Amino acid sequence: MTPNRETVTDAISLVRVRLVSPWWSYGEGKGEQGTIYAGPVTLEWEQVVIDTKSPPELGRWWQRALGWVVVHDGSDEFEIRPTPDRTPGLLFVANNEEKTKKNRLHLDFRPDDQDAEVTRLLGLGARQVDIGQGDRGWVVLCDPEGNEFCVLRSGSSAE
Repeated sequence: MTPNRETVTDAISLVRVRLVSPWWSYGEGKGEQGTIYAGPVTLEWEQVVIDTKSPPELGRWWQRALGWVVVHDGSDEFEIRPTPDRTPGLLFVANNEEKTKKNRLHLDFRPDDQDAEVTRLLGLGARQVDIGQGDRGWVVLCDPEGNEFCVLRSGSSAE
């Protein structure tokens, strides 16, 4: 088959669609390869959910630490965001279970001045912790309930 303008245009369109927004969907629990979905991905990251004994107390601590605004203030749920209409935010939800080990997910923050920011956060009640990170360019802290987070080196360099 000799390519003509129509077949070349169709091939370019197909490649463009696959490069712009493909994702794989896998078969139902049997490891089967799924099909490519070439439509737009419509997921938007809304928030990170943090379990806590006291949503308002821990939420207010993080609000002071980040300088964010409170968008929902309830006894069982407390949410903060960078601005009222900007996501993702942090949602603190009531959970009475004790934290027993290192978090599997944590937040990383890159400040303008690492030393000054670590000092400020420690003044707010954060604690420096050793989770086996060794001598690195970041500082591991935890909030008042023991949730780890990192304060990275200043600037935009890779860690």
